[in-house]
Amino acid sequence: MPLPILALRIDPASVAPSKLDQLRSLIKGRYDLFFYQEDASLKPVIERVEILLGWPFPHFFQQATALKWLQNSGAGTDWMLHPEYRPPDSVRITSAVGIHGKQISEHILAFLLSWTRRFHDAYCDQTYKAYNKVNYDTVDDLDGKTMLIMGCGHIGKQTARIAQAFGMQVWGIRRNPRGLPKTLDRTGSPDDLHTWLPHADVVVNILPYTPETHALFDRHAFQAMKPTAFFINVGRGKTVNEPDLIQALQTKTIAGAGLDVFETEPLPQDSPLWDLDNVILTAHYSGRTQRYWDRLMGLFLQNLERFLSSESLLNELDK
Repeated sequence: MPLPILALRIDPASVAPSKLDQLRSLIKGRYDLFFYQEDASLKPVIERVEILLGWPFPHFFQQATALKWLQNSGAGTDWMLHPEYRPPDSVRITSAVGIHGKQISEHILAFLLSWTRRFHDAYCDQTYKAYNKVNYDTVDDLDGKTMLIMGCGHIGKQTARIAQAFGMQVWGIRRNPRGLPKTLDRTGSPDDLHTWLPHADVVVNILPYTPETHALFDRHAFQAMKPTAFFINVGRGKTVNEPDLIQALQTKTIAGAGLDVFETEPLPQDSPLWDLDNVILTAHYSGRTQRYWDRLMGLFLQNLERFLSSESLLNELDK
């Protein structure tokens, strides 16, 4: 009788050998180990998979009939909102929340520093070998400015810590404000958003996508912001009404935006966002780092020990 399979959608070369040794020691005699990088490679053995580290594909759960636990490779699990991805109640789902704080907070500050120090303009000049001094009136610093973080979880807390080191005031909004750190200068609930927007120099959206957050940042939100405000989105594209954002940027209702996520990805080539000189775009890689998979494996090993001991799992979702 073959052993059940523990499958990992990961390149083992991206993980420290000590972690792989620990993995093999934990499952010895209990699971066969199966590494893969393409979904098609998993399908021949999918009915034997009891544990998966990776992402589901459409109708995955109907095919993985032996599955007991999915450790999602990313923090977002909004794929569960779609019927073809919905897991059965018997399958435990855990997310990778907690391994993105360092790199995404640095990405947020990179957007912000590029904007205030006009590095994006300087880079464009560099491509044309044009030694143009940026207008001093457009260059700024961060000291004394106010950052409003919407969705102040693990990433938001890390971002707040870095922003405060630059001398910024940081206000944090979370569904449960009691979970916010006392180090924030001000804490509030989603009900405070529109009251606080007019006071923010920088608005950072780190929200997950849910029916409650759908198009939360719309025309009314952008109109409430300062005309000098800079909007950053590293959460989910669908939390923003993209046509309203485009209009706000085109009409200078807000000064600019740093965007890593979009309503449709890849961002269509005919999107006006490509041509706006007050927008900095990155292709949804704020969570990436060369150490991503090693950090993910560290979290997975903690959860694997818990799973094998029938203990509660870290980041388990309430479906």
